[in-house]
Amino acid sequence: MYKHVYFHKTTRSAEIITRKILNRAKELITSKEMECPPYLDVLFLSKPEDKEKYLTSYLELDDMILWYWFHQWVNSDDKLLSELCDRLLNRKLLKSIDISGINVAELIRLIIYVSSIPTMVLLNF
Repeated sequence: MYKHVYFHKTTRSAEIITRKILNRAKELITSKEMECPPYLDVLFLSKPEDKEKYLTSYLELDDMILWYWFHQWVNSDDKLLSELCDRLLNRKLLKSIDISGINVAELIRLIIYVSSIPTMVLLNF
């Protein structure tokens, strides 16, 4: 049952989008294009040697705080962050395709085709 719940395609899609949201937010915070939100300093600013400094923030961090910021970031000026948050909040989750039987030339054609569709999103893992 564990495999069917935690590795279900919907769960995996939401997990990938969440990871991409947090990675994008960290990029924006690191480049000073966005301020670090309260309580998220533990995710974006902490270093291993500062673990005691961020312990309180880590203990206070929960899913409600993350969901609050996902709702805020839907209106972000950064289009990628906004799009990812919108996808997660409105359950416009990613679809997957099986590419195991596709040769390299077909895969390249598929990537070019999917990239040309404005509503498609290609993510690297």
